[in-house]
Amino acid sequence: MSNEIDWLNDNSGAVQAASTVVLVLATTVLAVVTGLYAKFAHAISTATASQVKASRDIAEATMRPVISLWIKPVTHADGRWIACYQNIGNGPAVNLAFECPSLVNTSKRVGMSSNDPVGDDVIFDLAMSKSEKAIAVEYDDAAGWRWRTELVLVPSSVGYDNGATTVAKVAKVAKNS
Repeated sequence: MSNEIDWLNDNSGAVQAASTVVLVLATTVLAVVTGLYAKFAHAISTATASQVKASRDIAEATMRPVISLWIKPVTHADGRWIACYQNIGNGPAVNLAFECPSLVNTSKRVGMSSNDPVGDDVIFDLAMSKSEKAIAVEYDDAAGWRWRTELVLVPSSVGYDNGATTVAKVAKVAKNS
């Protein structure tokens, strides 16, 4: 054992240099492994964020209201029409507001859930001209988004026909605190 200690004492500079090289190599390997770990952690974080967004989008799409609009004449002679609506989505529609030409009356309902039958009728008068018109309803969902369903009314020989319907997200509703 004395010979080994003497050899280490005699070659202490070389031993220190070799130890330093080993420490530098070990530190380099650890730095590379840490860099790879950080890269993979970032990739996992990005994938998780996109999965959370997709899950949120799916939940909102499944629980959002969709108001379906259609019209039918009260009688063919008097020119008055009834706009019928129904929530065909899975979430409740609240704060319904109608936009109709010559609106006669509007529903007093604050909201309707997805299991409600056909909603209250909204009666309006379209007899004044045969130009293409539209009726619309705006409503809020439970997540605080404002939606708009619009039905284009197309003139026909009996008055009007149901045209294209569009549903669009309008804006985020300001929450009262």
